[in-house]
Amino acid sequence: MRVMPLLITNLQNIKIYFKIHKYQSILYGLLIKENFNAKVNRGFVVYVRSGNLVKEITFNQKDINNAIKFVDLIFDIIENEEFPIDIKVNKKNCVGYCYRNLCCK
Repeated sequence: MRVMPLLITNLQNIKIYFKIHKYQSILYGLLIKENFNAKVNRGFVVYVRSGNLVKEITFNQKDINNAIKFVDLIFDIIENEEFPIDIKVNKKNCVGYCYRNLCCK
């Protein structure tokens, strides 16, 4: 069975968004693998505001490991109820970010 995550977003195809969608797609792929016992090695993002531009995302092991680290970090933040001291936020990355009202606070 071939199964792949498909993200459809109303955002434009901007480099910073693509990185976010890449990891979101990888995490959806891990959920598909876990729940349907299907190998997932790629996903797709459709950018509606860019004329339905479709970007293919190929999953590599390094990106999968990074995605798992992100999830572990999120659980650490929730369990400890505080941000890790060593997190550095580049305020330039908050510009144009869909959650910029939460970014850099």
